[in-house]
Amino acid sequence: MRLIRHPSLIVADRVLKKLRRLLSSKHPGITLDVKLYANCREQGYYITNLSLSDLVPTVAVSFSENRNSDDIRVWYGPWRSFDNSGIPSEESLSSGQCAAAFFVPGQYLAAARFISHYLLTGTVKKETK
Repeated sequence: MRLIRHPSLIVADRVLKKLRRLLSSKHPGITLDVKLYANCREQGYYITNLSLSDLVPTVAVSFSENRNSDDIRVWYGPWRSFDNSGIPSEESLSSGQCAAAFFVPGQYLAAARFISHYLLTGTVKKETK
């Protein structure tokens, strides 16, 4: 049998690998809830930080290869602004509670740094294209 990984999941896997290295070396006690994320042609990961307040998530990110380009897209915002599958609600997007950051193809470490900073602080550190 031969299994073939979807290319957009490969991108998300590479970002997740960089994120794990960043966080495990600097924040070994962090607790993240990692789930699969799928939105049409985008497949990736949905992560919430359970370490900030008694295992109740406050912020969340979803990341994958952008379905309209080869860019890496990171959705970020308050945890309650995402549905259970990691997709930001239309209301949270139109109100500005959630936003997207884009990274050029292959910039896995830059995306991982952005995600790490956001999950740890709930603030945005601009490193996008």
